[in-house]
Amino acid sequence: MNIRFISPFSFERNRFGFPNIGKSYNECINELPDDCWVVLTDQDVLFLTHDTANHIKQIIEANPEYDLITCITNRLGVKEQLWYGQFMEGDISHQIEVAKTSWQDHGTTVIPARLAAGLCMIFKKSLWQKVGGFPEFDITFDRVFSQKVIKSGGKIGIAKGLYIFHLYRWNEKDPRNSIKHLTK
Repeated sequence: MNIRFISPFSFERNRFGFPNIGKSYNECINELPDDCWVVLTDQDVLFLTHDTANHIKQIIEANPEYDLITCITNRLGVKEQLWYGQFMEGDISHQIEVAKTSWQDHGTTVIPARLAAGLCMIFKKSLWQKVGGFPEFDITFDRVFSQKVIKSGGKIGIAKGLYIFHLYRWNEKDPRNSIKHLTK
């Protein structure tokens, strides 16, 4: 199984200061082999155990019915992907224990979802080709991509055993509504 881990970044901005992350994602994915799986992550995430990549491979293999898979995390605006009570927890040792516990308790279990938040998106390159890639200059790229997957007949899931630490607007007073980090 060919799995590629990428974390693209965009320096290109529109007139409002928003990055063209969709274009950067599309350019990077376009360079990958056609038969590969893509693990696309934000730059503010952290895999917490030495075997996270192996866990991702096991999740993919155990859930062939899913076209787009995402993770559980500590900080996010999508409540379905949150591990209870971790939003403000900054102790990385504690976060590592949560990652170990989530894998021990849930392993390769994936549950249906309607959205894969952009902090971690796992899919085949062929899916990306089928749905026409990511939108350019759109900060809701993950929602748009997820909607395109569903419209194409694809299935989205949340890997309950895959817990990834996400900085998600750390130190913002209202992190769920702040987008100023996108305009810097």
